[in-house]
Amino acid sequence: KKSIALKRRKRREVKRQEGTPQSVYLNWIKAEIEQESACLDLPFTLVLLASFAAMSISYIGQDTVKLLESAIITDVRENANFAWAYNFGHKNIEDVNSYADFWSWNRLGF
Repeated sequence: KKSIALKRRKRREVKRQEGTPQSVYLNWIKAEIEQESACLDLPFTLVLLASFAAMSISYIGQDTVKLLESAIITDVRENANFAWAYNFGHKNIEDVNSYADFWSWNRLGF
């Protein structure tokens, strides 16, 4: 343990007397500049993301599309019945278990 502590002291003394090597210092400066550049790009990225989200919501109308999709799914589940007896369909889309059921549901359910 003494020899490790002695080596560390010698390294510190050499650094104090001679200074840090230029290559180490330049590598550190380059890394700092790259990190600063990444931080400076962050506001532009956030503005781009926010503008994309705003344009998507306003132009595409995703809320309207979602409402229509939900309405179609609900209509198919609740109202597309088959296996009719008198005025009541006893089966819906979850009860389609065979090819014959599918074609019956397709013909009578829609």
